[in-house]
Amino acid sequence: MLDRHAIIEDRDFWDRLEYAACAWLADSGEKRFWIDGFIPETAKNTRRGADVEGIVWVGEGSRKQHELRFIASVPQKLLQRWAQFHIDDITIDEARKEVTISLSPPSSPNQSLQPTAGRSDV
Repeated sequence: MLDRHAIIEDRDFWDRLEYAACAWLADSGEKRFWIDGFIPETAKNTRRGADVEGIVWVGEGSRKQHELRFIASVPQKLLQRWAQFHIDDITIDEARKEVTISLSPPSSPNQSLQPTAGRSDV
């Protein structure tokens, strides 16, 4: 049985999320923000998977950093070690000092039922 809360200890996952979140923010309207680390503390089971909460360091420009709370909504399929993920949304609520992150499994590159072009063995 999978320990749904083991993701809290998965340092690789949080490092990958840090870099992915920085790229996501750079491509969004929130270009002034960047992520400088997640410190996951607790996880709560949800119907979808788990909501992981903790501290996130958010950089603003080149001179400021803010310590905020984060909630990352992690679907069941991503609770396995080394699972790939896609960031659906990141919301930075400066007034509440909170960051919410919604994740999903990556979509399959080929969802067609047609064989791959040039391959007769499929």
